[in-house]
Amino acid sequence: MYIDGSWVTADETRPVINPADESVIAVVPEADASHAEQALEAARRAQREWGRKSGPERGAALRAIAGAIRARREELARLVVAEQGKTITEARGEVGDAAAGFFDYYATFERAQVGSMFAPTRRTSTSSSSRYRTAWWSASSPGTTRRRSSPGRWRRP
Repeated sequence: MYIDGSWVTADETRPVINPADESVIAVVPEADASHAEQALEAARRAQREWGRKSGPERGAALRAIAGAIRARREELARLVVAEQGKTITEARGEVGDAAAGFFDYYATFERAQVGSMFAPTRRTSTSSSSRYRTAWWSASSPGTTRRRSSPGRWRRP
């Protein structure tokens, strides 16, 4: 299995069986709790990096994944047929339209609105609000107050 940029082995394995002829098409590692912890920690680190990327950078990454799926669509569809017993038509739709389409759809959010603009109270200022995760943010300009609901508050000097 692939965790944090490396292939990882496990003490136990499991066969993947083709339901059409009951042949073994692969043998895969059986993850245990330590593998799950490694994967969760890797995901936490990756999320911090992903959160620092701009919308267009995220969109480009998601479109690249969709393109890679489409480039290998036939190969991936044949694996789905062998592993799950689906028809090739259904597998092609699952791989190309559904899986690649999922990444394409979320790539369109690269320039999505992430907050709201409010009418300024003065001609020389703007006011906006954004929500990230569970925190509420508000900022006014020029040079007034920046706030974060939790934990703490910041003020510009």
